[in-house]
Amino acid sequence: MSQINWINGSTGFIGSRFLTKLKNKKENILVLKRDLEISSHSDRKKINLESFFESPEYFFCFATNFQPNAKSLEEIKNVFNANYFFNAECLDKFIAAGGKKIIYTSSYQQLLKQEYQNHYSISKEAFLKYAKSMNIDVLNFYLFDSFGAGDKRNKVLDRFIQSALKDQDIVIPKNQVKINLANSNAVIDTIMHFNRKGFHGSYLLKSPYTITLEELANIVINLTDSKSKIKKDLAGACLFSKISSKFDILYREEENFSLECSILEKIKSDYDLQ
Repeated sequence: MSQINWINGSTGFIGSRFLTKLKNKKENILVLKRDLEISSHSDRKKINLESFFESPEYFFCFATNFQPNAKSLEEIKNVFNANYFFNAECLDKFIAAGGKKIIYTSSYQQLLKQEYQNHYSISKEAFLKYAKSMNIDVLNFYLFDSFGAGDKRNKVLDRFIQSALKDQDIVIPKNQVKINLANSNAVIDTIMHFNRKGFHGSYLLKSPYTITLEELANIVINLTDSKSKIKKDLAGACLFSKISSKFDILYREEENFSLECSILEKIKSDYDLQ
C-alpha cells in the first residue's frame, strides 16, 4: 500500500473541508475517529486502529471537540478526552507506525495569558506540548476566526447574518472589539501549501482582514440590504488585542479575493438569499 495521510477531527468545519480537498487530490487517507475505528476514503472498510501500520506520511490533526464554554464536569472530561487523550493515543500509534510529521491546528487563545484561557484552549495547548516532546516533526498553525459556506458553528458572523435577515438589531459591545477573519478555503490552502514546502515549527495563520465587530456588522447589513440597526450594549473582551506573539505569519488566498464577496457567497449559500 502506498503512503497514507492520517487525519482526525474530519467531522468539524475545517477538518471536513480539508478531508474533501485530500480526496479531490486522490490522496490515500486514513480517517481516525474517537471510537478508535478508522476508515479509508477509497473502500470505507473499517479497520481496528491497532492493526494499521502502513508507514504513514503525515498526521493532520484538527479539533475533535470544539467546546470553549464547557461548564459541567462531564463536558470538561469530553473536551480533554477528545483534544488531549485521543490525540495523544493517535499520535503514539502514528509514531509507532513510522510516521514522521504532524500538522496541528491550534487556537489563538492558547497565546493568551492564563486568565483568558478556557478548557478548550488548555486541552489544545497540553497536546501541543506533548507532540513537541516526542521524536517527531511538528508544523503548528494558530488559527483565528474562520468562516465559509456550510459553517454550522453559529459564530459571530452567522449571528450577525441571522439578525440582519430578520431586520433585528445587531448587538455589539460598547468598546471596540476586533477579530481576524479568514475564509476556510484560504485556511486549507495555507496548511497544504506550507506543509508541502517543508515548513515546521509554529506560525500564526492570520489573514489581512482584522476588523472591528462594528465594521463587520455594517458589512452584513449592507450585503443583506437589511433595516437592522447596530446597538451597543455592555462591554466585551477584546482578546485579539491581548495577543503578543513572536511567531511569523503564514497566509495564502486566491488572487482578487474580497472579504465582502466571500461573506456574500456564504449568505447566498447558507441562507438562500438571491
